Amino acid sequence: MEDRLCSIFAEKQIEIKSDNLWHKTGNIAVEYFCWGKKSGISISKAKFWAFILEKEKSIEWVFIVHIKKLRQLAQKYYDKGSVKYGGDAKCSWMILIPVKELIQ
Repeated sequence: MEDRLCSIFAEKQIEIKSDNLWHKTGNIAVEYFCWGKKSGISISKAKFWAFILEKEKSIEWVFIVHIKKLRQLAQKYYDKGSVKYGGDAKCSWMILIPVKELIQ
């Protein structure tokens, strides 16, 4: 099993994101549009996404999600209108997915 995980990282089949507001919002933010173009989950070629969830500069959780499952969740919450404009440069549109959905 460890070899399979190592191959995912070695072949760069994984996109790694961090979120330090999850403990306040209960959500992770998944970018899909930035600077007027598709971005993030809309164009990712990665097979997996990893989310590092931090709280007070300490890692609390790490989730690895298959891109197919993440896109299903993203579509579900996009359809519900769970989107937000923001990001570091305030140029991104993000879909907000409840952390509890990653656990299930």
